Amino acid sequence: VKARKCEKVTIFLENDNIYSRPEYKNVGGQMFAFSLSPDGERVLIIARGDLFSLPARRGPVYNITESSGAHEREGVWSPDGKRMAWLSDKDGEYQVYVAPSDDMKKARKMTNFKDGYPSNMQWAPDSKALYFSTLAREIYRLDIESAVAKPVIKGEAGSPRGFTISADGTWAAYTMGLDNDVSAIFLYDMATRTYVQALQEESVTGCIGSCIDTHRQLWMGSLDGLFVFDLSSPRPDGTYPYRHYRYKLDQPESRIEEKISCILEASPEEMYLGSNGGGVYRAVRQADGSYTFRNYSTKQNLSSDRVRGLAKDAADRIWISTEYGLNLLDPASDVITPFYRRDGLENVQFHWNNACRGTDGLLYFGQAMGFSAVDPSYLLPGATERGRFRFTRVVAGEREYRSLDLLRMHERDRSLVLQFAVLMP
Repeated sequence: VKARKCEKVTIFLENDNIYSRPEYKNVGGQMFAFSLSPDGERVLIIARGDLFSLPARRGPVYNITESSGAHEREGVWSPDGKRMAWLSDKDGEYQVYVAPSDDMKKARKMTNFKDGYPSNMQWAPDSKALYFSTLAREIYRLDIESAVAKPVIKGEAGSPRGFTISADGTWAAYTMGLDNDVSAIFLYDMATRTYVQALQEESVTGCIGSCIDTHRQLWMGSLDGLFVFDLSSPRPDGTYPYRHYRYKLDQPESRIEEKISCILEASPEEMYLGSNGGGVYRAVRQADGSYTFRNYSTKQNLSSDRVRGLAKDAADRIWISTEYGLNLLDPASDVITPFYRRDGLENVQFHWNNACRGTDGLLYFGQAMGFSAVDPSYLLPGATERGRFRFTRVVAGEREYRSLDLLRMHERDRSLVLQFAVLMP
């Protein structure tokens, strides 16, 4: 003060470095992707940048990658169950990694991209190759044995999207933007590695759901309705004949445009199609190859007409995930039973085309907060409860009981809390 000068004062604060310490995190609410093992026993999920393996019913949970310094994405199981594949940026750029499903120490980095951001990985049905897309508008084929990745499809005006491989591995279908700013459907021959534009006469936008059925027909849903291609009868110019259902499938005379979002082959003679706003259609194949359509909507007790996914259980019942709630359709009685949060669902908002059935009979549905595994026998009305039931916590007023045979309450006890669990056999 005497010298009338200001000086900087350096302050040192002792701390315990609490933010640099290792800690356990609950990542149950941060799951955003899953891949079911072929035997239905385990599920791969991504949570907080790590790849986890979870049991379908009971068993240990494994953090497969344990990479706090890297971010993993898109864990997928091979169809034969022998390998896992995922994406990781632990060397600075995202690369494809593959490992034997029983020995993660043998994980191999399969690519060496300098850029491109690989994504949308999909195994070939024979488990010998992986297909994925990049930001360079390319679809790559990665040979697992040689670890050689080569581009097989290159988009000029737009990126290939919705790449889907048929169950027998002979065909793939995808959409791609054209020079006139509209999208078109393309078919890719896996044997010759050539592709052809399926629709020359008209354009299609917003393709989101597809399926190649046992009759070698490609069903493709879009914002322009439903397209069905006959892959067994190519034309001389290399294109394929198709039928276009633009309007409501059961009432085309209404001129109400349809938006098909998901497709399920329930049997060789029966298809189910989910609509983004029009409910669900049941398509029955006729002797001449045509189809008749039956519509189910909120008028028939469907929880929402905005359908997100379709799955069939072991009893041939159809499960329908929607924008709001899960539904059970019994084709024998045409009765729909909806399920909501009050029925035990953790979340009632489902993702697009995230539905499948495991070999153990459980159904898996992707949701806004992770995914749900549903046992159809437990959710059926009137189903017999299995396993042992026990209370895990009882609180009457301010008194907590760990075990009791008889609970006596006083009028001053204004609340009763019961927590319980079912012990699986």
